Amino acid sequence: MVRLNKRGVSPLIATVLLIAFAVSLGAVIMNLGANLSSKCSAVDLDFHKVGETSRLCYDKDSSTLRFTISNRGVKVDGYKVIAVGDQSDVEEFFVTLGEFEKEPGQLPITGTSVQDVSLVPYLSESGSIRVCSQKVVEYTNVVPC
Repeated sequence: MVRLNKRGVSPLIATVLLIAFAVSLGAVIMNLGANLSSKCSAVDLDFHKVGETSRLCYDKDSSTLRFTISNRGVKVDGYKVIAVGDQSDVEEFFVTLGEFEKEPGQLPITGTSVQDVSLVPYLSESGSIRVCSQKVVEYTNVVPC
């Protein structure tokens, strides 16, 4: 009979190894989340202004919200415009806006008025589009065109 001298890992060392693995895995996951958060903090997307006047207006004749988006931060991979009036209208624009670029746009409105407009930027992370919710821009005074 052959006798093998097998020894296992003590329970104390196994516990230490499991805790070290869990801590390192948590650090990697937190680092991935921090990268997206730091990108969001550098986003500076807004409705373009000429002087103090915003380039955001509602054309009652064509029931269209007209706007120009201005990017003064990092590259943005898209944005969503949400118009709220007597009805809500939402449009997503997947247009890449580089630093210091402007993009005109328009949103057909199904209701008869617009009171509030929100602009939500999107960033691309690992091939998927993510909402940058801490950089939402809201306007409450939409003027007629």
